[in-house]
Amino acid sequence: MVTRQEKVLAVKLRVAKHIPCHPAVFEVIAFFARPGHNTACPPPSCQGFDPVSRSSKSPSSFTFVDLFAGCGGLSLGLRAAGGTELLAVEKSPMAAETYFHNLVEPLGSDTGEFQRILRNANPRHLRDKTDQVKLVVDDIWNVLKDDELLDPLVDQVNIVAGGPPCQGFSLAGLRRGMDDARNHLVFAFHQFVMKVRPELVVMENVVGISRTFKDGTNPINEVARCFREGVEETDTKYKVQRLLLNAQHYGVPQHRPRVVLVGVREDLVEQLGIQFKSGFLESSFAESLPGHVL
Repeated sequence: MVTRQEKVLAVKLRVAKHIPCHPAVFEVIAFFARPGHNTACPPPSCQGFDPVSRSSKSPSSFTFVDLFAGCGGLSLGLRAAGGTELLAVEKSPMAAETYFHNLVEPLGSDTGEFQRILRNANPRHLRDKTDQVKLVVDDIWNVLKDDELLDPLVDQVNIVAGGPPCQGFSLAGLRRGMDDARNHLVFAFHQFVMKVRPELVVMENVVGISRTFKDGTNPINEVARCFREGVEETDTKYKVQRLLLNAQHYGVPQHRPRVVLVGVREDLVEQLGIQFKSGFLESSFAESLPGHVL
């Protein structure tokens, strides 16, 4: 029989086993940002990244916030790409335990340790050894009301990344449309971005987010419109690019397509010389792109 402790350990190890796929998204972003980019996406490399010692050959070159952080897959990828996390938000205590163990402070063999840490944290703001809040275990809607937490992040974050829950968009689900409360979380992501005004936005989700609901609403188009046009008159605007990426194009032995929305703050677009294309940019295998050097 598998003990509870063994189950917890298995979950904690699960993230580290799949590190090669996580930096892929961020190398694609770097590739996309180059003038004259095409639809080919380069293979990732995470050589030199050690999740145990939390080190990388690359010096920290940007800061990020991870929303709907789960066990920390996006944070691992961003670290591997040279980033430093300022904050992560995750509602589920089970997923947050894995994130805390791998990316904040290692936990011991006592399976009740994290629950005690959580009970003693008020209001569920978990800190690292330097007494900095690194992980908030709470609903994103509550976080949006926490000005004391968010105000120090305004104009101080390079990237806000996250993968809002996908169940309401999944082609395997009932797809109730935008009336499904879970599908409103993509707009909570947008509200967070409006509050802290990062330079770059990265949102990941299942392919179903690009498929139109029965009521005629296309979720990814609605989210893209919010970033391009804003919801309120004072909203910061972002130029957006939609990407359709597949893990199999990055050395992972699995067909796993994902939609990624990349947004760049308008005031930076011309300065950086970034080109945007209508529709989706798609990843592919190198052999299907003759003449391109990847």
